[in-house]
Amino acid sequence: MRDPGNVILRRALRVALLVPVTYYVVQVLLGLTNASLASAFACFSMLALADLGGPRRERFFANAILGCIGVALVALGSFIGQWQWPVVIATVIIVFAIAFSSVLRGYFAAATAAAILPWVYAATAPPDPSLAGTRALGWAIGAAVATVGSVVLWPMYVRSTLRLRLAEVLDASADVVHAMRHPSERGEAMARLIAANAALHEAYDGRLARPGAGTARDRSLMQAIDETARLITSLEFTHDQDPDIDRGPIDSALNEAVAVCLRDSAEAMRTGAVAPNPAKLDEQREVHADLIAEWCRQQLAAGNSDQVRPGVESSAHIRTISLTAESMAIYVRGAMDPKSRALRPKHGEGAQDVVTFAGFDILEPDARVTPAALLARQFTFRSPWFRTALRTSAAIGLTVYLVTLLGVEHGFWVALGALVALKFDASGTQRTAGQVFVGTILGFVVGSLVVLAAGNHAWPLWLLLPIVTFLAVYTPGAISLIIGQASFTVFVIVLLGITDPGRLNTAEWRLFDVVLGISVSLLVSLFMWPHGVAPMVYRTTRNAIAASTNYLMSAYERIVDGPIAYDGSHLAARQSANQSQRAAEAFDLAYSQQGPGLANKQVMVTAINVATELNYFADVLAALSRLGHLPPSCAASGDALLAAAHRVGTRISALVNVMDKDDQRLAEAVVSDQHHGSLDRLRATIDADMRNLDPNAPSEIPTSDAPVHTDAGHTAMVLVFSLVWITQSVWLADQLEGVVAQIVEPLATAPLPAA
Repeated sequence: MRDPGNVILRRALRVALLVPVTYYVVQVLLGLTNASLASAFACFSMLALADLGGPRRERFFANAILGCIGVALVALGSFIGQWQWPVVIATVIIVFAIAFSSVLRGYFAAATAAAILPWVYAATAPPDPSLAGTRALGWAIGAAVATVGSVVLWPMYVRSTLRLRLAEVLDASADVVHAMRHPSERGEAMARLIAANAALHEAYDGRLARPGAGTARDRSLMQAIDETARLITSLEFTHDQDPDIDRGPIDSALNEAVAVCLRDSAEAMRTGAVAPNPAKLDEQREVHADLIAEWCRQQLAAGNSDQVRPGVESSAHIRTISLTAESMAIYVRGAMDPKSRALRPKHGEGAQDVVTFAGFDILEPDARVTPAALLARQFTFRSPWFRTALRTSAAIGLTVYLVTLLGVEHGFWVALGALVALKFDASGTQRTAGQVFVGTILGFVVGSLVVLAAGNHAWPLWLLLPIVTFLAVYTPGAISLIIGQASFTVFVIVLLGITDPGRLNTAEWRLFDVVLGISVSLLVSLFMWPHGVAPMVYRTTRNAIAASTNYLMSAYERIVDGPIAYDGSHLAARQSANQSQRAAEAFDLAYSQQGPGLANKQVMVTAINVATELNYFADVLAALSRLGHLPPSCAASGDALLAAAHRVGTRISALVNVMDKDDQRLAEAVVSDQHHGSLDRLRATIDADMRNLDPNAPSEIPTSDAPVHTDAGHTAMVLVFSLVWITQSVWLADQLEGVVAQIVEPLATAPLPAA
């Protein structure tokens, strides 16, 4: 059995206590026979199928809203259920909307099954509009009990685990930043960071009900966790550079500000007693930029142009880390309790929700992911979420049609069986359907024996109800799906046997309904995208790499060519963001299934991270172009930057394409030696152009409509920062090549086929 933290045990005990009590009160004490089953299933579905977490207040309101939605769906389904085709069409629309909303994660994903069940319960019940009110009343009673019980009986705040593990990553990141100036400590600090990050993603990746974009706090927490990948990438890249380089006093203040910001962010996630101050870090980075610009002008005026590029390049490392640390601080503040005293503004401290450079906004972290943008990006047939929602709605719609056509008793079991068995592809559905069938057979045998042993007496079944309820909730997650389905089958047999003891018709109907439900799931999975989400991971990853490399090229064109390249870069930015997000979601859905369809997980994780990083690099570069494109004296450097960006994009695309070819030949994609040589030539070209910069050129203020050249110091910074992003892109390609080599190396040396 597996139940870390006794989460499943707490949930099972809660349900085992509340469902029998609710059923007894409504059935026996209140005498509402037509409402008792609805009350029991409302309580069961909300506490067992959803089990919405979070802080007490948010948990209470989330359950209350879910309960209200359930009551409305029961009333509407009972009314429309008297007409066959209208109820089938309504089922497809409503189930699609509920299933598609799961892309927002958090409460939306956790409540999907619990939100579908009330509609299916009412739509498949015997058509009698006069019972709509009674059924809705029963659902309301069960929902009210579940809402109160969720915050009173053994609540488990699972999300606090994510916050604590995020805090550990942030603390370890601060240690690495501190160790940048203490070379002997770097290796140990990086090892702690990698371990902390692995623990965080163990609790985060593939969890469909993890925090998402549905609420502001969830959205901020999700973005903060996603930002750790970028933070670690920046730290690993810096760690892999020359460890003995002296970054000098200019960088020391910014280094300290970054470490303080990360530690404050960690404490905010751990206790909420401290809030990070992104404005202070932003201010320190602006001071740092002014110091570097002045240093560049001094070096150019003194004839030391050869010193400019190495000096700015070394200082750029802490600046790139500070960008991510500031974004992280903004996310962490958003993930904190808005009533926290630590968030109250201090004297002279204003809100900070953007990252700036030379007075210009270059990043707006909170604008990256919004519920509307997330839904819009996934509303396409190329989206795994969209396909899954269509598949689910088609399966449930078909079950409702069959139930109304055949007059199946307890028809919602058919839909529930289809919902449990249906997975993201045909192989996953077949595997799950087999487990559901075997479990139902076992439950049918055990349930029948229980009914025969109890005879015409209801009291033995009342005594067994808490036990079988506990097992129905505990066993699926703690033991296996087979035992879970067996336990749930016994639960429904005992529950309905109380009102009609001594008869085996409930067990027989349960077996028939489940077989019908899993047959529908198999049929739908075979005809609607049978290969599921795993092949889509490769396709969406290739698309993301292509879009992000194209955006990177567009961003460099903005810096080199100026406003003439702006229109194309806006379109490239939108396509890159959409494709990167779809690739990440496709991978997470495939990973959540834990089936054999997704191999080479580390390769796909690395490739998707490369796509998102290139998209981020391009965002920063596009924003830097506001300071003005390169002057004519730097034309050679501009051409070299464009060529280098094209070359690294081609290499990364080749590495991704070689992953799923029949003839996998890594040698065709390996050009790392040429890339590192081209970086040396690019540096030499930039050094040559630095000699042509006029340190006494007048400084002009750029405008958003028509950027113009700034002073020589800022021009030198933009030029070298552009070099740094190319360097980091080449480093990312090296990392991708390393993991791709693990799967294609055996074929890399295979002889070419004869002509």
